[in-house]
Amino acid sequence: MSQALRQTGSLRDRLAAIAYTGALSDILDELGMREQVLPHEIRAIQPGRTVAGRALTVLGEPAAGLERDDYFVPFLKMLGAIEPGDVVVIQANDSTVAHFGELSAETALSRGGAGVVVDGGVRDVECLLKLGFPAFARYTTPRDMVGRWRVVDFNVPITIGGTRVVPGDYVLGDRDGVAIIPRELAEVAIGKAEEVIREENQIRKAVAAGMHPVTAYQKFGRF
Repeated sequence: MSQALRQTGSLRDRLAAIAYTGALSDILDELGMREQVLPHEIRAIQPGRTVAGRALTVLGEPAAGLERDDYFVPFLKMLGAIEPGDVVVIQANDSTVAHFGELSAETALSRGGAGVVVDGGVRDVECLLKLGFPAFARYTTPRDMVGRWRVVDFNVPITIGGTRVVPGDYVLGDRDGVAIIPRELAEVAIGKAEEVIREENQIRKAVAAGMHPVTAYQKFGRF
């Protein structure tokens, strides 16, 4: 394994160890990146489930009347591009069908995929829960994509809400929502978030011991 891959793995592990997205969101705000949280409607299908990894981005669109292969082949090529630690991040541009399901999750898991985040829908929810596959989406539906929706491209820049997501950006999702960390800022942002969590642990202890919250804020510089 190359030094670059070891560093990436270490950074991904550190990201996964961050206790909550709020710490990262605060740091990204401080770094001037104020639109890094995806729309709040995109939630974990299993409360308490978290996801952390690099973004494999997917761009889709509604499409009717195509040949069956025109729906399946681009989607399957995307699944075949998943690498260990990837989170599939889909801008579906659609609100009617499921854009990810059980067989997609089985394939992603077999390739080391870390989860999926969909600005759209998923299906086969009971199967996804049994697999333990982290899935974040706007909605669930049994409606299939065939005859209705297709993948246009993958590993290209996409925009979800006000957030631009570039292939290789880092993704952290928890019960509060999903944050996107630009890859060029990942080392700095994750390091600062780790510092914030350590400071907040100190604040928590100080307040629990009776320190006035204003005093705690003045001492630690945050609250």
